[in-house]
Amino acid sequence: MNAKAWVENFTEDGVIYDPVGKPPSNVHSDYQKFFGLLSMIFAKLELTLNNIFIVDNGAAVKWTMQGVGKNGKQGVAEGK
Repeated sequence: MNAKAWVENFTEDGVIYDPVGKPPSNVHSDYQKFFGLLSMIFAKLELTLNNIFIVDNGAAVKWTMQGVGKNGKQGVAEGK
């Protein structure tokens, strides 16, 4: 849940297509909106990087997320 540390993983012009097919979000200018939403729902999030797929100048990441909601319920999700 450390937004500043997360942003430091990306270049200034880095973008995210989340989900794929949606318009891109600039990591550095849009991160507060992204993390604001997460912090309203989750008390704790832990992401694990499973694989990285690189093609040309783009990359996709297969990840697993384990979270604890503000209500105390736990969950696991996977995505790429």
